[in-house]
Amino acid sequence: MTKVLILQGENTYNYGAFMLLINFVYYTHKKDSNLSYYITLNSEDDLFRLKSELPSEIKINRFEFNKSIKSKNLIDKIIGVKNKLLNHINQIKNEKFDKIVFLGGDGLSEYYKKWTIITDLLIIRKLSKFTNVYLIGQTIGPFYSWRKNCAKRCFQNCYITLRDSKNKEYLINELKISNFIVSSDLAFLELPNEENKKYVLSKYKIKKKYITIIPSGSWKQYCKYKELYLENWKLLINNLLNLQNIHDCKIVLFPHVCKPLSESDLNIINVISDYIKSDRIIYIKDHLLASEAREIIKNGFFTITGRMHPSISSFSTNVPAIPISYSIKYDGIIKKDLDFEELLVDKDKNIWINNMLSESVIEKINYLLLNKVQIDEKIRKNIHNIKKQAILQIEYFNNN
Repeated sequence: MTKVLILQGENTYNYGAFMLLINFVYYTHKKDSNLSYYITLNSEDDLFRLKSELPSEIKINRFEFNKSIKSKNLIDKIIGVKNKLLNHINQIKNEKFDKIVFLGGDGLSEYYKKWTIITDLLIIRKLSKFTNVYLIGQTIGPFYSWRKNCAKRCFQNCYITLRDSKNKEYLINELKISNFIVSSDLAFLELPNEENKKYVLSKYKIKKKYITIIPSGSWKQYCKYKELYLENWKLLINNLLNLQNIHDCKIVLFPHVCKPLSESDLNIINVISDYIKSDRIIYIKDHLLASEAREIIKNGFFTITGRMHPSISSFSTNVPAIPISYSIKYDGIIKKDLDFEELLVDKDKNIWINNMLSESVIEKINYLLLNKVQIDEKIRKNIHNIKKQAILQIEYFNNN
């Protein structure tokens, strides 16, 4: 058996990350049934959820690091970094894994962790000295200041697959590395359980034509003030209810990220549901499986979302999406590779400051409805090519 350790796939309540994990395990095992997987899942519940999305013959194990001290003060934080850099690495080394995978999408950047990303970079560097390390389905960077040179050194012995072609330019021009292939996001591929979730629509009484809306709980990526962010979303939902050209559509709101609680989309949906009551709106607040979330998205008329992976699920099932951008990853995946700049609400802080989210989204809706036939055809054509790109990283992993 080939032992594979998967890092950064621990949270099955982030449905996008969950989809990446499901599809990486499923498609690599389909190519090589001699693989067994050890995954740093957050809990036994996460392990149960993952197993419920995969064929039973795939060997999946939860890998737990030895307990470390919670970071309450500076001393604890220093000890925590030491645990990650020394104790955790030694624990991995002792397990004698044949391959170690850092699963995408954009965790290897300074968008979320800022300069503290250095800890992850050093771990990658140290692990790559004694075994094969794969950075799968990544949008890498940006890095700033001295971290740029550090990233270059830390990635040089890794096998890297990128999930968008624009990121290639950054790696070549800024990091000066070439040990990668260009692929696409693993969530573009069909989920193994995707066809078995027909019950979801009837469970939530979703019968008529509907629009799927997924607001992001990561409001700080968009706007400096939470109240302003919420006001924009409330105005958008109200205006959609009054928009004549979608008067026959219901609106389904549900979360795509439920944990960690501080980033949960439910934080935003709960405020909207308290503020707007309408028999045309269906609020789903349950925790779903990744395949259940996709079932809702793929049967919608179109999708509006502040999360990347609902956009990917939407396009991959031939449903148009209006993504609301906050980072360069949207430029690579939506704008360049999918070639749907015309549906993207671009990253612009002024949209939120001036309460213009509603106006920007409705402009995209009007364009979409006016050009629906051409857009549907373009999606079918482009998604076919994107899916072929996505499977390349599976072959790359299995063959190296």
